Amino acid sequence: ERICSQVQTSGYSRLRSLSWPDVGISMQAIADTVESLQEHGFPPVFIFMYDQVWALLLHLFDTMAKILNSSAVEMSLSVFAWSLQSGPAEKRVGSNFGRPHRDQSYRDCHTADKQLTMMTTWIPLVPV
Repeated sequence: ERICSQVQTSGYSRLRSLSWPDVGISMQAIADTVESLQEHGFPPVFIFMYDQVWALLLHLFDTMAKILNSSAVEMSLSVFAWSLQSGPAEKRVGSNFGRPHRDQSYRDCHTADKQLTMMTTWIPLVPV
């Protein structure tokens, strides 16, 4: 309920209670694979070649249904992976991710009666 309230008032929230190992998902393995992909010259988005990432997304459906107060949750095929690095902002990707933000306008992600219809989900693979 706290998360739903935060999403409605602030436009974002953080889920800290999801236990990925309980559903067979290793965030460390995914993070290590992203790193390995980059070491071999592939962009982080290539992580979506692997089933474990899709399994992670599938496990979010029940959680998102509760937050959106809807049993009809659909996943957009608009997925991406970033590998943000520390350092001077002008030399690193991701310098514009410093604050929570909404990727769509309010009108594009709410109904006329102010019900949320869309949610962008950012999933850090390492502690943030």
